Amino acid sequence: MPLRSMTGYAQVKGELISQPEGGASPNATELSSTQGNGRVAFALSLKSVNHRFLDLHFRLPSGSDSIEMQLRRLLKEKIARGHVEVTLNLERGGGETLALNRPLVSAYIAAFRAAAREFTVPAEPDLNVILRIPGALDSAGNAVDAALEPAVMATVGEALDRLNQMREQEGRSIERELRERMAHLREAASVVQNHRRAMLQSYTEGSRRACRNFWAPALTASECCRKLLFWSTAAISRRKSFASKTTFSIFWACSTHKAKLARNSTSCCKK
Repeated sequence: MPLRSMTGYAQVKGELISQPEGGASPNATELSSTQGNGRVAFALSLKSVNHRFLDLHFRLPSGSDSIEMQLRRLLKEKIARGHVEVTLNLERGGGETLALNRPLVSAYIAAFRAAAREFTVPAEPDLNVILRIPGALDSAGNAVDAALEPAVMATVGEALDRLNQMREQEGRSIERELRERMAHLREAASVVQNHRRAMLQSYTEGSRRACRNFWAPALTASECCRKLLFWSTAAISRRKSFASKTTFSIFWACSTHKAKLARNSTSCCKK
C-alpha cells in the first residue's frame, strides 16, 4: 500500500446544457452550448490537510442540501481522516432567463403595507430589496437544476482519484526524505560505535597505567593507602560516567591483589 500524505488538492469541472423544447434531452457531459439555452458550469474542489479525525467542511451554493448529504456520506466511506474542504462553484450562462415568483412577492408587499398602515409609517416597499429575497426570482432552467445533482455526484469519484494521486505523490517525497534521514542516522551510529571502542580502549589503557604506577614496589604502605583513598573517592564521585565505572572496576580488581600491603600498616590505614 503506497504511503499517502495528508495534504492534497483536486478539482473537477463539468457543464450542463438544457436543450430547447422538442430537442434532445439534457446531456451532463456535453461541453458546447447553444445560443439561448440554459447553461450551468460547475467546479467541484477537494482540499485536505492533516487532522486527527475526519473533519468535513462544505462550501456549497444555497439550496444544495441534498448534494451536501450525499457528498458527506460518500466521503465518509472513502476517506479515513483529515480536514477536508469541499467547494462547489456554479456559473450560469448568459442565455438563462429569470421568472418572478409572484405569490411570494405579492405576499411580501401586502405584509409590508399592512405593517406601514398599522404603525402609521409613511413608506413604500423597495423593489431592489424585494428581488434579493431568497426565492423571489426563479430560474427558468429548471431542467438544468434538476440534472445538477446527479452530474455533480458523477464527478466525485474522479475528484477522489485525483486527490489520492496528489497525496501519493507527496507521500513518495516524504518516504524518500525519511529513508535519507534513516541512512544518515545509521552512518552516525556507526561513527559513534567506532568512537566508543576507541574511547574505551584509551580509558582501559590509562587505568592500567594508573594501577601499575599506584602499586609501584618503591611506594610505602602509607603512600599506597593515601593513593587508594584518592582514587576511590575520585572514581565514586564520577561513577555516572561509563569510563569512570571502567576505571574504578579495574582499579578495584588490582587493589584486591595488593590488599596485603594495607593490612601490614594498620596505623596508616586508620588515618
